[in-house]
Amino acid sequence: MGAGIWAKHFNGTRALNLPQIALFEPVLTVASVLIAVLASDGAFLIAASARQSIGAMRLDAVVKYDPLFFLASVLVAAGLSTVALWLLLKDRDRRDLPSRTSSGLKRIGSAGVLGLSISAMHYTGMSAI
Repeated sequence: MGAGIWAKHFNGTRALNLPQIALFEPVLTVASVLIAVLASDGAFLIAASARQSIGAMRLDAVVKYDPLFFLASVLVAAGLSTVALWLLLKDRDRRDLPSRTSSGLKRIGSAGVLGLSISAMHYTGMSAI
């Protein structure tokens, strides 16, 4: 899962429209992959991976970050991830077992919200640049 999240962030970063060519530092890029893979269960560490991926860019420019947008990206990821888990687990303690269809729909809905959290965090974080 972490590799998929990293690939989404990296490709999104590469799609950033800059007025110059952006190269990526190989060691920092590999570090961002490792952070994502090893920490794929935590929103804050995924945000660190995204930040590391952006930090691997080599530009003939000064890259500045708006700390409020960066913080917002972490909060968006944590909030939407929490909603995704809540959707998945909210009826877990019920005595009557849900039907297979109900359980499958919960999983699909939860996965959709989790995917939204990843994209929302990425684009909010890119707004910080």
